[in-house]
Amino acid sequence: LDDLLDQRMFKKTLFLFGVLFSAMLTSAGETCIYGESSQCLENKVCVQVDPGKAECQVFEEFLPLVLYPFPEKRAILCDQGVESPAGNSHTYTNTLYALDLKTPKGSDPDSIKAGIDGVAYVFNECLEHNTNCGQGWGNHVRILRYDGVVVQYAHLEKVWIQTGQFVTANTYIGLEGNTGATGHDNRHLHLSAHYSEDFTSKNFFQGYLPKSIPFKMNICQLQYGTCNGKALDIRHLHCTRKTGNPEWVNNF
Repeated sequence: LDDLLDQRMFKKTLFLFGVLFSAMLTSAGETCIYGESSQCLENKVCVQVDPGKAECQVFEEFLPLVLYPFPEKRAILCDQGVESPAGNSHTYTNTLYALDLKTPKGSDPDSIKAGIDGVAYVFNECLEHNTNCGQGWGNHVRILRYDGVVVQYAHLEKVWIQTGQFVTANTYIGLEGNTGATGHDNRHLHLSAHYSEDFTSKNFFQGYLPKSIPFKMNICQLQYGTCNGKALDIRHLHCTRKTGNPEWVNNF
């Protein structure tokens, strides 16, 4: 009987040790060094959750199509793209797959077009530049599509639509600006797509944004030979924060 009890105790101890060891591995696997997604398991990406803290997370990857936000034949720069180098803003859960697109300094700001059909939710109370107004987004528009995809247009100088309005793709929604936390003299459009299966319109009024997701756009770069008439995965864009060069984009 004592031998039987000892065997059961040994098996129980071994089982508990296995559970604990597995939990330790899982916990250790969740942390990573930002910029080193190779430390994560397959289908996970290393993303900052707080300054100095990064975790491996799963991101949706069904790549919705979001149309180009600026008018045609206008010189536009990609200042900051997806998965920016550490120290930049596109490193966090709801900004990882965002784009910062801008007209050149010294030129007039340009109008911004909606990239999807959906219901608009608007914040339009920021009057000054480079502040934390609008939770840092400044004047912004969020368009919620029927399937849970949300596209955000942030830092607008002016907004030309209203909350609850149904807009169609290519509708002009506002003017490129410098409201919110843009950095000094850094007029630009911050554009990002998001998705959540249980996202509801009430979340907009609580300032909530689901995780950012990659998306496709009718955008290209002549200098890299991508203007072939096919929508581009925005993860393949070359942007200044990574390359250190002025990176021009076009639409087709």
